[in-house]
Amino acid sequence: MRRGRMISGVTAAAAAALLTAPVALAATPNQIYQDAAAHGKLTHHYSAAQLQAALKDATIQGYGHKVVKVVIQKGAVKRIVTGPSGAVAGAQQSLGATKARSTLPFTGAQLWLFALVGIALVAGGALLKTTARQKSRS
Repeated sequence: MRRGRMISGVTAAAAAALLTAPVALAATPNQIYQDAAAHGKLTHHYSAAQLQAALKDATIQGYGHKVVKVVIQKGAVKRIVTGPSGAVAGAQQSLGATKARSTLPFTGAQLWLFALVGIALVAGGALLKTTARQKSRS
């Protein structure tokens, strides 16, 4: 009985490792950006989906160098037009151009909520300190 559970556990762990291995080996937007920034071109093989994910990454959109973004965009367009085999797959698709702005990228966070929680925590700490001081005097 114990041997059967042990074999089942090892089999389940091996299956999970095999299923998650391709995801772990995929290039991250940061790796793609570093490749383009270091060499001035994309030196590794990236799928069209990986390049589009890099272009949509909030960090790259907000803080990335314009020249590096253009290199990644050209690689994505080339990948979409030619496809994985190198043959023309269809008409060129338009990739959303990044807007040049001097503000931080929008994260979707409700900043007023964080400010309210911060104020409440500071007020709570001041209240605790005041009540503790009054009890120690009595």
